[in-house]
Amino acid sequence: MLIDESYNANPASMRAALALLGQAAVGPRGRRIAVLGEMLELGPLGAELHRGLAQSVVDNSVDLVFCAGSLYQSFWEALPSERRAAMP
Repeated sequence: MLIDESYNANPASMRAALALLGQAAVGPRGRRIAVLGEMLELGPLGAELHRGLAQSVVDNSVDLVFCAGSLYQSFWEALPSERRAAMP
């Protein structure tokens, strides 16, 4: 299953997408994987709003996260290391 929340993403829509991913049935060898691109139009609170998504990853049992963009740096640092897949 693929959930695409890339158009006009904002913190609320990203949390909703992560919650939906957390509800997805996973087979015996399956994993929940999120690929996140930064939300560029958040203004001066951008880094903080990105960081706030780390708890949603944990709360929704997302196994691995790939993310792109410098605004995700603080998110990456807040994310448990076992859930970090890659950040370019």
